[in-house]
Amino acid sequence: MMSPTAILMTAVIVLSSFLPLTALSYNLFRHDRSTLEINRILDLLQVDSDYRNVFVVAESHKFGEHLQLFWAVAYATVISCIGLSMLLLAPQLGFTEFPKVEVLHFPQPGSRLIFGMAFLGAYVWGLHYIFQRYSLNDLVSTVYYSLGIRMLLASLTALVMYNATDSLLGSESGEIMATLWPALAFLIGMFPRSGLRWLMERVPMLSSEEHPSVRRAPLTMIEGIGSYDSLRLEELGIDTCYDLATADFVPLILKTPYSARQLVDWILQAKLCACFGEGVKDLRTNGLRTIIDLKALENDDLEELAAETSLTRSALRNAKDAVRADLEIKRLQRIGTLLSQFTRYEAADQDSTEVVQAEQQRAVRAERSLTQLHSKLQQQGIEVDSL
Repeated sequence: MMSPTAILMTAVIVLSSFLPLTALSYNLFRHDRSTLEINRILDLLQVDSDYRNVFVVAESHKFGEHLQLFWAVAYATVISCIGLSMLLLAPQLGFTEFPKVEVLHFPQPGSRLIFGMAFLGAYVWGLHYIFQRYSLNDLVSTVYYSLGIRMLLASLTALVMYNATDSLLGSESGEIMATLWPALAFLIGMFPRSGLRWLMERVPMLSSEEHPSVRRAPLTMIEGIGSYDSLRLEELGIDTCYDLATADFVPLILKTPYSARQLVDWILQAKLCACFGEGVKDLRTNGLRTIIDLKALENDDLEELAAETSLTRSALRNAKDAVRADLEIKRLQRIGTLLSQFTRYEAADQDSTEVVQAEQQRAVRAERSLTQLHSKLQQQGIEVDSL
């Protein structure tokens, strides 16, 4: 029968081995799928060869790519082993508490447990995040680096909050919350930003004042973007709707696992959020989700919207005029439609539809010309057969 120490060591090894196993499985079985998808997109868009080399990894550089992933996985695995050992094996390793500074009375008793529980929460969150990226064929080295940093950040945030409880909430509140701290630390590990926000609200010197004229437009304002999607876009430097509204579509679809239709919808929503900020909520209640929905509005519709919402008529009219003059939106829709085709029959159907539409337009122009000619001949008194 295994001893408790052996069981805990096995638990640490099993939990930590998830990271290298996912990376190994991804490179062996799923990495080629993402490469094929990138090549398909580049072929459909007829991307310039020089620009294509930015996104297609040459055979000579694949070893460097694998080496980069190896170091990232090793970094995250070492951190996870240390953190899980501090939580599960600390007594066996003779490490029951952090070294204490007597003059400052820091850290308080129980800090090691709080640190470990927050670390466990961040690690459990990371397991789910890695699995989601794995299922989307989007597992890259930055995932493991960000997970390692997140585990450290969450643990340190919980540690600081735990030791600052008496000062921020008072000694009585600190005693009441003492029994809740292990569970709170786990939740802080899952959602470290909430913990940082709590600290910033109670320590004014940590909070940065925003100018009142700047409208907040986080990515979560966009319908369809969840917390994991927001994190994925932040890896590319897209933190707000303003960033997404001005993002280049082609690099975005090549660097993320999202479909063309999904990205087009998000970008068009982001453009609407960038124009109106919180006023988007009023527009959605009136059936307007994206910026192109403004094109169909008449002047009476603008007047009605201005009367029913907090938006002004001039703001609505300016946004509508900007949409009609924006060639980028038209290109965005055209590229999205092109990349949404998965069979040759769809492409053939679209080509035939465009041909039919062109012929119909020619027929309309020809009929209009004949009608004008008929009118001129009648004015000159020349009788012609009925057209």
